Amino acid sequence: MYINNNILNYKNKKLILVLKKVYGLNKQQNKYILKNLGIHPEINTNNISKEILKSIDEFVTKNYLINNDLKFKTTNNIKSKHLLNTYKGYRHKNKLPIHGQNTHSNGKTAKKLNS
Repeated sequence: MYINNNILNYKNKKLILVLKKVYGLNKQQNKYILKNLGIHPEINTNNISKEILKSIDEFVTKNYLINNDLKFKTTNNIKSKHLLNTYKGYRHKNKLPIHGQNTHSNGKTAKKLNS
């Protein structure tokens, strides 16, 4: 249902660009969704019927995690890493770069942003 409301907010825009605004969907996923449903990606949001919106919404909710569900899942993954005392959990907890970046000469931006 979120996709229906999101698309209706944008008037006279291309459908593929409006779907990029949904948290958790990127351009390649949007192309795949529209190709599977047989919808032309260059169609404007003014020309979309309710049935097309419903089919897009059903396909996305069945196959992808979006918006609050995705945010909830990522925060739970981070919390579980905290509880398990993993290396990445330690880095998250101390607000340091997580993916192995050098912090002696770099990483000052991450330290400033996360503090």
